[in-house]
Amino acid sequence: MKRWRTPILLILAALNIAIIGLLIHVVVKQDQSTSPATAAFSSCSQVVLANLEPHLSPAVAWETDTLTVSATAFYASPTPPETSAQLLWEMLDSLQRALQLGCTPPARVTLIVHTHGQTESASHIAQITGADLAAWANAEISDAELSLRSNYWHNSETQTELPKP
Repeated sequence: MKRWRTPILLILAALNIAIIGLLIHVVVKQDQSTSPATAAFSSCSQVVLANLEPHLSPAVAWETDTLTVSATAFYASPTPPETSAQLLWEMLDSLQRALQLGCTPPARVTLIVHTHGQTESASHIAQITGADLAAWANAEISDAELSLRSNYWHNSETQTELPKP
């Protein structure tokens, strides 16, 4: 190699390293500035979600005048077990923990459990006033009294197979 080519190759190598370093810096800086925005959950909603099983896909909508907690359960049996309504009480236990930490329930609370078996689906829905929920959480009323003061609906439907063409 001729003498004058070596310094040129060294200069070109240094420029390549500088350009690559600059590109890496720009890409890293861009990734840091465009991190995805996360939805802000209230601490009360977080407490409720933290105390419900994740495989139930729980959802909480805690607003000023309404609170809705929902979950969905899938079962390998043809029909959901009768005990699936117990998930409503698990939701209540989770709400009780949130109230014990200082959360104030809204006027109307709705709990929804959707259960799916292989051939049948069922829904359990309970509506409770926030005042009754707070009284129950503070042990001022019993489980039975809370049940009597609540509205409860149960709906089930059989899934039919579509005829094969």
